[in-house]
Amino acid sequence: MTAKRKITPEIKKRLLFGEVLASSLQQKKKQCGKKGSQIVASVAASALLRKYNMIGSAQSIFGYKMFSQVVGSHHFQRTRKQMVRGGRIKEAKQVQNFLEKDQNSRMCPGKKDHKKKTQKRHLLYIMKELHKKYKDRFKSTISYSTFLRLRPCWIIQPRVTDRSTCVCAKHANMQFIVTKLHELKLIPFFDAEKLCAALCCDKNRRECMYRLCDECHDKVITKPIPNGEEEDQVSYFQWKRKTESML
Repeated sequence: MTAKRKITPEIKKRLLFGEVLASSLQQKKKQCGKKGSQIVASVAASALLRKYNMIGSAQSIFGYKMFSQVVGSHHFQRTRKQMVRGGRIKEAKQVQNFLEKDQNSRMCPGKKDHKKKTQKRHLLYIMKELHKKYKDRFKSTISYSTFLRLRPCWIIQPRVTDRSTCVCAKHANMQFIVTKLHELKLIPFFDAEKLCAALCCDKNRRECMYRLCDECHDKVITKPIPNGEEEDQVSYFQWKRKTESML
């Protein structure tokens, strides 16, 4: 292998040591029984094998089946529980508590709406908005992908088929309009609550909410519509009541 190349004696010595070590492990595996071979394989298993892509070479020494069992054990297995060890455990619990708050999710009222012995909850906002809200509140640098991964399985997005969901149609329709206006880049907000806070002096004050306040009753935040687009048709979602007869 090294006949036509200039190889230093140190490299030759290291290559020879590697071959001798591999042959010694293979002989030791033949001498030991099944249990002893597993012990030898577990001793040889290391994260460096995966790092330098040498798992295939190790399998040729210890056997594919045996070494695959070792690789699939706790030496290499990266489960969700291992991923959130250390500082992530605290943040995972913090994300769970944040999403379970009533201002971020609503508990399902159905008796069968449960998962893993925990009552399901429907999110009131999209995950991107909750991610931004979480980072602002806790001054966290958590990424969006990690935030999605730490979401508990019983906290889900509501669907149209969820008939038992407690939803206010007026608030949901308002959010649909705000979302569409934001998609058209006519307003800088995609959250109805932020839009309300930008239009009113105090959203808890009746005069401001009914546009009777002298300071904010003429306040607008929409951008001017470009010429030629005033009559363009726009579609958006809307909840409507419908009477159904059930047999």
